[in-house]
Amino acid sequence: MSEHRGTETADEYRRLFPDLPEAVFEPLAFERLAPAEMRARSAEVFAELDRRRTTRDFSPDPVPRELIELAIRSAGTAPSGAHRQPWTFVAVSDAALKAQIREATESEEHHTYTERMPRRALHRRRASHGARDPHAYAEPDEVSRRAARPTEE
Repeated sequence: MSEHRGTETADEYRRLFPDLPEAVFEPLAFERLAPAEMRARSAEVFAELDRRRTTRDFSPDPVPRELIELAIRSAGTAPSGAHRQPWTFVAVSDAALKAQIREATESEEHHTYTERMPRRALHRRRASHGARDPHAYAEPDEVSRRAARPTEE
């Protein structure tokens, strides 16, 4: 970014957001990697992300507070409009409160999949997640109709 463009951006920011604190524009420190290195890193990230699963079976072992705080700090670095991070994170350690949150969350999830989501979205979700995700809802009659259709060659 040229010096002129940076100044122009800062001026526009002040014009648009006069009540906000002065913005600090830092250029991105970017290192372009060799194509083979990019492919290898990308494959590594994909393999790790592809291992993730929904789970409702949690360890009773406590998590050190320092790790929870670092996870929250890491999540807080996600990009947001004007880099304001307008979210709130809450770490809950009380078992009874966790149980209430889980119950409310699962109730909302059930309500979403059974009443809010269109049937086509449910089928697409099941098709994209496959048998890996037992919580991906399928519409059996739609799956059966699709399987019974002849394919065009």
